[in-house]
Amino acid sequence: MNPDIRPVVITLHGIRTRGAWQKEIAPRIARYGMIPVLLDYGYFNLFQFLNPWARDGRVKWLRDEVAQVVRDYPHAPVSIVAHSLGTYLVARLIEEERAFNFETILFSGSIVRTDYDWIRVLEANRVKYVANYIAKNDIWPRLASRVVRGAGRAGVDGFVAQHASLFQHTHSQYGHSDYFNPHTFEELWLPKLVVSQRRILDALSVMLIQASELLATQAGTCGCMARVRLFYKPRATAAFRQFPGMYIASENAAKYTEAELDYVITPESAQGAFVTCPPTFQAAFCNAPSQWAAIDHTAPCIGRPDVIASVAAPLSAPGGAPGRVVGMVSLEILADQIHTQSMQALGVSLLLPQLRELMGAASFALQFFSGDWL
Repeated sequence: MNPDIRPVVITLHGIRTRGAWQKEIAPRIARYGMIPVLLDYGYFNLFQFLNPWARDGRVKWLRDEVAQVVRDYPHAPVSIVAHSLGTYLVARLIEEERAFNFETILFSGSIVRTDYDWIRVLEANRVKYVANYIAKNDIWPRLASRVVRGAGRAGVDGFVAQHASLFQHTHSQYGHSDYFNPHTFEELWLPKLVVSQRRILDALSVMLIQASELLATQAGTCGCMARVRLFYKPRATAAFRQFPGMYIASENAAKYTEAELDYVITPESAQGAFVTCPPTFQAAFCNAPSQWAAIDHTAPCIGRPDVIASVAAPLSAPGGAPGRVVGMVSLEILADQIHTQSMQALGVSLLLPQLRELMGAASFALQFFSGDWL
């Protein structure tokens, strides 16, 4: 994409509000070089919400507003962040109007049906990525699903569809509007908007395929499973955090648990000579980041003893200071069964030089990530 073309992020509020959160997130969106477009359909009360003609009118209004945005920014990728009734309007727009294509759709307090056909939409590339933020104490999706035809409980139960480009995050204590806070904006939402999630997932998928093909070349490793993920280094910190949703596994048995995705890698010393071992991941961390290498497969990871090897490679900022690391990509190899673990670990150890080379190539291919986000 032309670097002079700035992505557009549309925000859309819910009922009984004029979207104060939109004003709070707008300067944060602009700070990362994106163009915030705050849509306001006015105060929409409960009686209007129950009126199907009033809802239809707002869908038509949204179609006209999005069409104007596309005319104003004809080559820019367009994302939408919607809350409450806004999610219902966006979902209907996608269903009823096929002229629009969106980069990311981000929902909070969603009253969309849980069986919404995201797979069809994603496979048709009409939307590249969907992020749904679930609040278990949200009463409005429950109410909407009972009184509004076509509404649903996606904001409290999540979507049924499963797709690599459909990300769902759950907070067990949050209510309808509790995601509106600085932590959510900075740590959860902005990473989803700044970086092309589909491009990263496509790159990780290629890496996973290449790793699986390489494993199949070595006797005794054909049954091994593989998974890959991305970490990023927030500004002014020494820690590496899991990039939300940026992971993929070759098989269901190799998928990450919630605990595995909820940790930070922090250097034990100021020199960064060693990285503490999170529950299921270990990586050597040398002063020269290009030397990040595999774990010792004879020392199983705590919590997931089936992880027999892991290779990590750094992500450097394009055009930035030499050696400045802004993230890392990791590949983890898992044994398929306990009784084959020793044999598979031995086979994987023979492939480590090639796996490191693969990771180095993947790191180069993912440089756009560090340029976009940091």
